[in-house]
Amino acid sequence: MSLDALKIELLKLRKLQRLELMAFLLERIAEEEKYQEEVLAQTNEKQKVVRSHKRVFGRARGKYQMADDFDEPLEDFKEYME
Repeated sequence: MSLDALKIELLKLRKLQRLELMAFLLERIAEEEKYQEEVLAQTNEKQKVVRSHKRVFGRARGKYQMADDFDEPLEDFKEYME
């Protein structure tokens, strides 16, 4: 075989290796996408929680009280306010 023929055979081999590598990578990408879809489906199922009661506006009314001086400046920040 001539040197040129060997170079051509080497390039063909490298091209074949590149194609095999690309096929392998595409297969891995497809597997990863399938895995991500499965994880997303599981996450969506977990988020579908059935509530035992309907949400009602004002349901917690009267359970919490704010201090009368809530809007007053804090003593700790007095020096910064001046």
